[in-house]
Amino acid sequence: RLLSTLEEALTSLESSAHIDVVFISNRFAQTEVLNFINRAKEKPGGQDSAYVIVLSTDSQQSNTVAQNVLGGADGFLLEPYSVDSLVEITVLAERVKRERSQQREAAALNFLVQDVLQQIDRVAYLKSCGFDAGRSLKTLREMCSVFQSLEYESRELYLEIAVKSFIDASPSKFVKSYKGASDRVSKAMERKIANQIAAEEEALRNK
Repeated sequence: RLLSTLEEALTSLESSAHIDVVFISNRFAQTEVLNFINRAKEKPGGQDSAYVIVLSTDSQQSNTVAQNVLGGADGFLLEPYSVDSLVEITVLAERVKRERSQQREAAALNFLVQDVLQQIDRVAYLKSCGFDAGRSLKTLREMCSVFQSLEYESRELYLEIAVKSFIDASPSKFVKSYKGASDRVSKAMERKIANQIAAEEEALRNK
C-alpha cells in the first residue's frame, strides 16, 4: 500500500494487521524518519515489521546509513533495485519478526519469573513463622502452571531467565528481623507481615 505521508502510515499501522515490511522513502528528513520508526514500532501493525529505508544513489554515504541504523532502521534498499536485494528484504523481514516476537516473550517471562520469586519468598516466610501457607502455595502453583505449556524454545528461554533471576535475586523483604525479648511483640509483627502477604496475593489474583 502506497501512502504519501508518515502520519498516514502511522494511522494505517494503528488499524492494520501485521505488516511484514515498511519501505520508507528517502525524500523524508532523517529526523522525521527516525521519529516515525520509533512511533511505528509501538503500533499493532508495526511492532514486528521490518523498517527498510530506500536510499537514492546520492544518499548512500556511510554516515547516513549508520545514523539510520542507530535510529532503528532494520535495512536498506539501494537504488537501483535488483531482484536479489528484494529477496534479501523478505529474509530480513522474517528474521525481524522472529526476533521481535522473542524479545516480547522474554520480557513477559521475566516479568512472570519475578512474580514467582516474590511468591516463593511469601511462602517461605509463612512457613518459617509456622503459619498456614496452603493458600500461598496454591497461588504459587497457579503462577507456575503457565511454564508447563511452553514450547521447547520458549521453555529453554524460560530456564535461562529463571536461572539468572535466581542467581541475581535480592534477599527477601519478608524476614524475621525482630530481636526483642517480647515473644508477644514478635508474633504480632509476624502476623502483620502475614496480613501484608495476604493483601499482596489478593492484589495478584485481581490483576
